[in-house]
Amino acid sequence: MKETLCRNSILLNSLNELSVELKKEKIDVFLLKGAALLELNISNHIVRKMSDVDIYVLEKDFFIFKKILNRLNFQLMGNSSNAFFKYLNNIPFPLIIDAHNYLEYVKNEEDICKGKIKIRENIYAMSIENIFIHTVTHSIFHHGFFDDKAKSDLEEIVSYVRKNNIEERFIKNLFILSSHYGLTEMISKAINRAFDVKIKYKTSLKEKIISPLLSLSFKRYSAFNEYFLLLYYRPILSFKIFFNKEAMENRYNKADVFTYGKRIFRIILKMLGKDDRD
Repeated sequence: MKETLCRNSILLNSLNELSVELKKEKIDVFLLKGAALLELNISNHIVRKMSDVDIYVLEKDFFIFKKILNRLNFQLMGNSSNAFFKYLNNIPFPLIIDAHNYLEYVKNEEDICKGKIKIRENIYAMSIENIFIHTVTHSIFHHGFFDDKAKSDLEEIVSYVRKNNIEERFIKNLFILSSHYGLTEMISKAINRAFDVKIKYKTSLKEKIISPLLSLSFKRYSAFNEYFLLLYYRPILSFKIFFNKEAMENRYNKADVFTYGKRIFRIILKMLGKDDRD
């Protein structure tokens, strides 16, 4: 527990120098996942483990943000185009900042700015409702299922909501937002599980078709779902993620017709459960 508290404190304290540089450049960023939950006192600093600080940056500010990290002596991690690290004196582990310039569930960047919560100068958290939705969608889209860490984070959010007596309004806002994002079926399943309720909801034919796949995502990992669901919900974004030129060059040392074909073939094999390599 002390080790977790120490690591979390060091990681979150790194936001102080980052805040200074963000103010100079006049850009705002958003904390995600554990960093947001801890800074908002939704999760316990002794219990919630962090290995890095996840930060969302608007697309227009992403280049400047990476320049800021370079100024702060962060280096790009191998085989990654968005994760940066640096070592501090007498600290046995690296400070890692995982920078995101997209969120799987968001169609319009302005949506996450609504209801934002200030953490430090130029550093914010999304609304609690958006944090709930991101917790669910990131786990399912990125990991292929609703994993234990996401489940634990959702339990903390539910506890926070009930402690503050805002459950009815919170759930209502979740339904409004999930409908706006076109994710009513997915988020409704999460709401009913997290709050232990059985709320009836209307959903689109598009989501009804894949309802069994969404139900499976809340039970166990599925390699098929890991790729298919993002492709189904966000086809343009999925191609941007799976076939990002910079990521391809980091992974295969080049990005040409052959490597793109190789990537497609590997994805098909993974979806069919025939390839368990990273």
